[in-house]
Amino acid sequence: MKCLMCSTDQRMKKFTYNGLDPYMDKLGVDFDLNWYECGECGVYFSKQHHNIDQVYEDELLYDGSYDKHQIIERCNKILSLPKSNSDNYSRVNRCVEHFDQYRKLRDYHSELYDVLDIGAGLGVFLEELKKDLRFQVKALELNKVAAYHIQENLNIKTYQNFMQQLDFDCAFDLITLNRVIEHIKTPIEVMISARKALKYNGLIYIELPDTLSFTLDGDSNEAFASGHYMVYGPRAIEYLFEKAEIELYAINRVKEPSGKYTLYALGGKE
Repeated sequence: MKCLMCSTDQRMKKFTYNGLDPYMDKLGVDFDLNWYECGECGVYFSKQHHNIDQVYEDELLYDGSYDKHQIIERCNKILSLPKSNSDNYSRVNRCVEHFDQYRKLRDYHSELYDVLDIGAGLGVFLEELKKDLRFQVKALELNKVAAYHIQENLNIKTYQNFMQQLDFDCAFDLITLNRVIEHIKTPIEVMISARKALKYNGLIYIELPDTLSFTLDGDSNEAFASGHYMVYGPRAIEYLFEKAEIELYAINRVKEPSGKYTLYALGGKE
């Protein structure tokens, strides 16, 4: 099996996932989910079950689990968490902090900033972010239930399309991908599309599970459950940004209030 990101066959098996696997439970199968480390780009990549896409086939469910009523309950539960316990609140705060620092570095100022959140999911990130009235927020979400929820319940403009199908040339000051890239088999292609949609002085912010999830928490950490094609460390992020021709501004590692190990990175047009 070749690396999913750089296509080299230089790989080493790291482990077989040993934790709870809701997607495999939903499919009703036992499956050894093996993870490998690429010797070229450093990413951890997996060999997923051949029917993994069936989990997402029910258009009446988000993430194979939540219907149109449950998604509202889940969204409200996250938004009602105390700030000190909320991964989402922490995420919004650090994103805005880095965005403001980046603007100062580039000497770029405006009264309003256009934002696109790719793979917006429950919409909780944008719902929190739009409290800062400088940000004009939009969502991109492929799932029918989630897209309807964001548009109708949160009143946020939502596109239910692939990035490559939309004419977003130099349209946004800030583009975010929160816990999205690990679900994608073609991350370089997606990041190139994001770069093209970015204004000259704009910023891309991505956040995803960290390979430290294995180093510090072992082979049962949920970061390596089915549905995640790749998990990244700093070396893999550097490779991803380089191939997408995005100038890397910062990489950092954090442990979330929930206990999750997270890697986030930021960059702009070269």
